[in-house]
Amino acid sequence: MSPEFENILNLLESGDSENIRLAFLLAKNHEAEFEIHFKAKIGEYEELITFLIRNNEWNFQIPFNKIEGLNFNTRVLVEVPASVRLLYSLENLNLGSNWFQTFPVEIMGLRNLKCLDLSYNQLQFLPKEIEQLHSLEELKLKNNQLKTLPKELRNLTNCKIYVNGNHDLILPKELQGWENIIM
Repeated sequence: MSPEFENILNLLESGDSENIRLAFLLAKNHEAEFEIHFKAKIGEYEELITFLIRNNEWNFQIPFNKIEGLNFNTRVLVEVPASVRLLYSLENLNLGSNWFQTFPVEIMGLRNLKCLDLSYNQLQFLPKEIEQLHSLEELKLKNNQLKTLPKELRNLTNCKIYVNGNHDLILPKELQGWENIIM
């Protein structure tokens, strides 16, 4: 790692908004090193850092690649950046009480996610690909506008799924009577 790149990392870790801005300007001259270190393109990383800072969800005390939990409850969000997939260590994600009308597919790459809270949104359906989140232990979908659930949820064998408050919800036969569905 070059001394210049070490300085960039120190600027990023400082937590100071001017230092962060300077770090991204300097990093553009070290794109290859940046991509090797962070396993992401600088534009994606900058987008995610900006999103986290704007929502007061990263204080630089924890290294970026070690963030395990984020709470975006009541932030009036309708989407999350695609670069959220760069949070490899993320285990808990609270997106409750926002304005999501569709499932944020950007989170499908979060393979270590254990708890996902999407309660009190406006979700009408879930994609069947949600079964790809194999590590999920708790999926909170309370008080949305869900009409049905994908039968593929049955593949999340270690996951408790909370769906109370979805008044028009009709479970497919594959999920009826399954003890992991909590109504």
